[in-house]
Amino acid sequence: METKTQNQIQEYLDKQDVKDTVIAYLRAADEKDWEGCEAQFTKEVSLLHITETNPEVPRPKTEVVVAEEMIQQWETLFEKFASTLHTVTNFKVTFEGEVATSESYITAIHVAKPALNAERHHLAFGTYKHTLVKEGKQWKISGVVYDQLYALGNSAIF
Repeated sequence: METKTQNQIQEYLDKQDVKDTVIAYLRAADEKDWEGCEAQFTKEVSLLHITETNPEVPRPKTEVVVAEEMIQQWETLFEKFASTLHTVTNFKVTFEGEVATSESYITAIHVAKPALNAERHHLAFGTYKHTLVKEGKQWKISGVVYDQLYALGNSAIF
């Protein structure tokens, strides 16, 4: 019985660590802490970014990217923004062996420089699916699927 309770406690702690990892990289990105952001990822990351909501349009392919290069691209992109805010909610975390899957809802706000009017804003809603693996004692993100469900504002700011 004690082992079952210990396993349940460990699963709860792992679920919290998985959520904290997802939140940590998004917060680091918003704060433009690129080293802190990269620290949440494995060296290579499977990435799928779906922004087209029209089902008639073919879905993009998943690509494997080097995390360091991905973060450098984000750093360049984020230079265009006066501010960003990524909020994730409604986490569902599951485990299969040593792999965790985190599903959540995302709201992302991007405000271009200079932030003078509504034409410089973009607001997107969607879902995230993160795959994480444990490296030592830390969960790290090895896969990201973003599926945009709705967006409003100026997508040209990207």
